[in-house]
Formats: sequence, C-alpha cells, structure tokens
Amino acid sequence: MVPPPGSGLAQPSCLVSNPCVQCPNMEYHRQIMRLVRLGGPRDETGLEPVRWAGLEVYRGPYQFQDVVEFNQHTPAMMPRVALAKLDALVESARGFDVVLCETPEALLLGAEWGRRGLPRTAILALEVEGLLRVNALRRWYLKAGAQDPWPMLLGSGGISFLAASEQGRTVLLGAGVPEASIFPVRGCTAHFEMTSGEIEAQLAGGSETDEELARGLPRDGVLLPGGGRRDLVTMLRAVQMLPELPFYLVDELLPRKQHQLRKARVPRLENLFWLKPLPLRRFVSLVRRARIVVVGLEAGAGDGGHTTVATAHRMGVPVVTSDVPGILDYVKGGVDAVLVPPEDPAAMAEAIRSLWEDPRRRTSLAEKGRESERVRCEQATAQLREAVDAAIHGLRVGVS
Repeated sequence: MVPPPGSGLAQPSCLVSNPCVQCPNMEYHRQIMRLVRLGGPRDETGLEPVRWAGLEVYRGPYQFQDVVEFNQHTPAMMPRVALAKLDALVESARGFDVVLCETPEALLLGAEWGRRGLPRTAILALEVEGLLRVNALRRWYLKAGAQDPWPMLLGSGGISFLAASEQGRTVLLGAGVPEASIFPVRGCTAHFEMTSGEIEAQLAGGSETDEELARGLPRDGVLLPGGGRRDLVTMLRAVQMLPELPFYLVDELLPRKQHQLRKARVPRLENLFWLKPLPLRRFVSLVRRARIVVVGLEAGAGDGGHTTVATAHRMGVPVVTSDVPGILDYVKGGVDAVLVPPEDPAAMAEAIRSLWEDPRRRTSLAEKGRESERVRCEQATAQLREAVDAAIHGLRVGVS
C-alpha cells in the first residue's frame, strides 16, 4: 500500500518531464506533493497553501532566528539554540512530502530526526551563507558531545542542495556535497507564485490592486532593500555622500544594528528613511516605484541579493550592486546592472549619482534587466522540479 501525502514516508514523484513509466506508484504520483517552506516573512505564517508546479506549498510557523541566535558572524562564532523552539522546528516539518529550507535548517532537521529516531522527509536545502552558519552549528553539536551531523546529512540521501549561483555550487562541492546532489536553482520572480497565487498578474503589470498595494509607499527614490549578506555600512556611507538624494532602507533588524553603525561612525542621515519589511506584494509595488535599486553586498563566498535583483529586473528598475562572486550569475556589468567594488562607498555613491542623472542609461539597463529575468523565469520551474524529484527518489532509496 502506498502511503498518502502527509504520512512522513514520501515516495518518488514524477514531476519532471521524464515520467517513471515503470514505477509501481503511479497512483501516488498523480497526487499533489505537499511541500512546506520553513522561514520566510512572518506575515505569511498560517496562510492558505498555494498550488504551484505540481506542489501544494505551505508556510512553516517559525523563524530560524527564533530558534538559533549567533553571537557574531566570525569563524569562531558559537550559536545559542533555543531547545524548546528546536522541538517546534522538528514538528513543523512532519507530515509533509518535502521541506524547503536553508542549509542550516536542513542540518538541524537531519540531526534531530536521526537523534530522535523519527522518519525523515525529503529536503530541498538552499545555501546562501557560504556555510558560515552550517559550520557554527556543527561546532555546537560537537561541543554538546554529539556527532558531527554534516557527514550524516550528506550520506543520508533524500536531500537536494539548491545552488543559487555557481559560487554557491563551488562552496558546496568544497564541503563534500556530492555533485549529483547539487541543483542550479536560480532565484527569480517565478518562485513568487509559491507564495501568492495572485502575484503573477501584478508582476506582469496588469494587477488592478497594485495602486492600492502601493498606498503610502515612496516613489522615485533610491531603494536599499535589506536581506542576506548586505553591507549596511558601505551603503550608508554612500548615502552620506549624496545628501541631495532620497534613500529608503528596508531592514527589519536596523534597530539592532545601531551599535555597529556607531562603531563605523555612520551618523544620523536626514536623507535616509527607514521602512520595515513589507508583505511580498507590497514589496513588489515598492520596487516598481523606485528610480534605482541598490544591493550592497559583503565581500566573500556567500550568496545574497538574488531576489532583490530579480525583482528589480522584472519591474524594469536599474540596479547598482557590489561586484562579488555570488551575484555574477544574475547580472552582467554595464549591461543589465552597474557593478561597483565591494566595500567602496565612494564608487557606490558615484554610480548612483551618475545613474540618477542619466535617464537614457536607466532605460537601457531596465530593458536588459527585463530580458535577463525573463530567461531566469523560463528555467526556474524545471530546475526546482528536478531537485524535488531527486530528493524524493533519494529518500525512497535511503529508507528501502
């Protein structure tokens, strides 16, 4: 008897273009696979599931930063793990066919399933931090007297690692991840349909509700969206050099970063306005109304900024971003974005000023950006579905 979705014993799917014609579980394959996304914006928790690309997508009820807190982003950092919330994390992933999460969460799930003797679920693990948090969690387990869970995770089957960039793929290979388990899944706005069934019309510019969603949002400024691996100090120093331009920073954690900014001697800036993170559809409206989007990224091996670049490209807004390896699969310098050296506020400020004063160049970058995002979106669904199929098949092989 084939277990139904939600039993915790997932079976191989036929989501890719090559269906398993010899497979004995075809009846099961015709069913919708149930996928839970762990993490993501708080406002999404508890919403109704979304049907997308043969998947029924649910939102998990927790935030990773509520479970694990890091003292600082250095090689020696040691995390603090809230054990009660770790229990909640483990429970939130049960009853689904597939879990979509970032690699540190995948490490926690794999370790805890093994330690507690629980049935495993297929995992899609997205790596965005250059394994910084993964390595910290490995140290935490070792300090607690447990085995290093990373080798077990790599050898367990049932997991596909999603490489958002070629740089991310290189990092995973260097950490011992088998090449066959790594899938190039580029971030793009096609994945927004996993969050909202109504968003495609808005992205295409035909949503009647876009003006309502944009109520109270700024227009025609320079947008600094926050997120992973942002170099806040460099961006704000560039803002300081352009007092005549309006800047809008989106960053949930800004109040916690005041000590960092004081240490970097970044003063209060009268031309900088702070916005809290917005629901996805409001964020799309915000990006559409910006004149320039700036993605300042930390130097190093991690990924970041992909979703912001993809959104700006889709909305036809020119992008200024740091020239770091993890972003180069998403932009072509001088073609669909302006690249500036990392940690160089003067270069960033000059790029913003030049672009602000050159509407013809902004139009050219916007047109090329739309084309870049169109290509990414065409490839996105097949990439993710291939990774889902491999994870579920690997889980079946591992439990048989």
